[in-house]
Amino acid sequence: MIFSEKLDSILKAINITNIYLSRKTDIDSSLLSRYRSGARIPLKNSEVIHRISEVIVNYCMETSKTTELKKYLHVQNELSKDALTKNINEWFNNEDSLLKPGKTTSPTILLKKSRKQKTIILKDFSEKINILMNIIDVSNIRLARILNVDSSLISRYRSGMRSPKPDSEIVKKISDYIATCVKSEEQLRMIEIGINKSENTSDYVDIASFIYEWLNESFESTINFEMDNFLDKIDEFHIENIRPRQLSDAYSANNIYGTQIISENFYGLVGIRQAVIKFLSLIINRNKPSILNLYSDQQIDWMSNDEAFTKTWTDMMRTILMKGNKIRIIHHIDRNMNEMLAGIEKWLPVYMTGMIEPYYCNIPEDVRFRRTIFHAPDLASITSSCVQGTERNAEYVLTTDKNAVDYVNLQYEALLSSCTSLMKIFSKHSADKFMLRFGEYELQNGPLKSLLNTLPLYTMPLKLLDSILNRNNISGDTIYRIKQYYISRIKRFEKRIADNDYTELCVIPDIENFSNIRIDICGFILDKPLYYTFEEYKEHIKHIITIIECNPKYKLIPINVSPFKNISVIHKKRIGTVIMKNASPVTVFMVNNQIMCNAFENYLDLLYERAIKNLKDKNIINQLKQYI
Repeated sequence: MIFSEKLDSILKAINITNIYLSRKTDIDSSLLSRYRSGARIPLKNSEVIHRISEVIVNYCMETSKTTELKKYLHVQNELSKDALTKNINEWFNNEDSLLKPGKTTSPTILLKKSRKQKTIILKDFSEKINILMNIIDVSNIRLARILNVDSSLISRYRSGMRSPKPDSEIVKKISDYIATCVKSEEQLRMIEIGINKSENTSDYVDIASFIYEWLNESFESTINFEMDNFLDKIDEFHIENIRPRQLSDAYSANNIYGTQIISENFYGLVGIRQAVIKFLSLIINRNKPSILNLYSDQQIDWMSNDEAFTKTWTDMMRTILMKGNKIRIIHHIDRNMNEMLAGIEKWLPVYMTGMIEPYYCNIPEDVRFRRTIFHAPDLASITSSCVQGTERNAEYVLTTDKNAVDYVNLQYEALLSSCTSLMKIFSKHSADKFMLRFGEYELQNGPLKSLLNTLPLYTMPLKLLDSILNRNNISGDTIYRIKQYYISRIKRFEKRIADNDYTELCVIPDIENFSNIRIDICGFILDKPLYYTFEEYKEHIKHIITIIECNPKYKLIPINVSPFKNISVIHKKRIGTVIMKNASPVTVFMVNNQIMCNAFENYLDLLYERAIKNLKDKNIINQLKQYI
């Protein structure tokens, strides 16, 4: 029997529906129908076939149909779950199934290739993990289960779209698991060849440590990990992270102060925590919203090294924002990029509200003194000044004296006048401002590079958009706003593409993995995701091919999987970087600082190099035509 006959007959025999199989495998039900009819044929030894095999076995075990399954496969012996999955997977992949030849590379070929490209291999984690996984013949799904992560993360590691942190726990777990799977001298020898060591691996008491050391040689620097981690935190951020917990009555200003005006001194890390809680309590209990001004070039360990305080501080800051207060913060940006990203990351719950204005100072860093200014106009302030290196014992003065608070206000405004906006942050309540700023951004001249998790809206034909909106029963007013957004983006795209290079990394999955592909409609306009049907996606791809053929400056590079589920990154050289999170809470960061923008440009360049290396067909149009 060919594959379609096998799949159709076994699903009928054990009574599995397309809908059930689609839900469990994350494969579109229409694609499963085409597999069953023979209209589509998956690749041999593909992830799709493995997923189908696993779901069939799981279903039979859950519904006590294992006997029927074994009888259908002519299996006599008792088999474990993994053995039964392997049996059905091999049955699907037999020669009589007439599957498309897979494009996987054998471990031996990979190893020969690695010796020829030694300098590249030593720097590329993705090449190394591919070699090791091929040697022990483990699937993405299997390794993901062992590591307790999503299988899509393993796909990203293997494609080079993501890298784990050097010396991290996940690298150790990978090394340990691979070591336990090395059962033969042949596998051991293949690992020796791949690692390119002259020593005999068998001399090492701990093979896992040997592999771990080799994998950790893959990382040229941690900046790409820090960028991955920063964007991942935005990607995974949920609305629950913004809502504050109920604060204790202990943080009532009356409980802390009574009615007296105070001026109080605090010392060291414990002191600044006490001062900050009292300061924030005053703001929370103020009747009308105002502005909170923040600046500190001191180390932030007072905020991050005490878990209980960090939770309290976070909840108080969220409460302040929920009450309508706004925050202006001047970041100490003289640190290196890793520290800068890590520092912003700690403020992420506050950033995601869109109620914060971050700045950076253009005045050179003072290497003699460290200063802190926390200020709430007409209410209170905390100030500190100490010699660099004595921060852990610094004095912090909290005051509500009007003259002192007004003086601190003058100092902060003077410092702010020497600052530049670090980035603009937009949430749903500032959507109109974003549309205006983003329109200005798109109209500016400059080469563009982007990372997109779906096909760009401005490459979709209008007729197709109309059809999609009608199919989803979108209201008339929303349709109008979507089409206005669509038309304005197309006009800007057509105006700029004539003179500027556009290079877009875009997720375009293989046909057999087509499932739940989101349409690129801004979450500020439509608060629910819309998804392509297979035919709609095919029509959009056709139109993109026409655009590529007619516009030599437009380049779209397909990638099988994006580093992130909901994040898109757009960068224009010397203009700025835009980070869009198109899932709740919908948030956009428009970055102005050139140091950060350069880091994003380098990050996109690295992803571009990896994407080019992973292309199945160097002719992009030929690769896109798989859908036609």
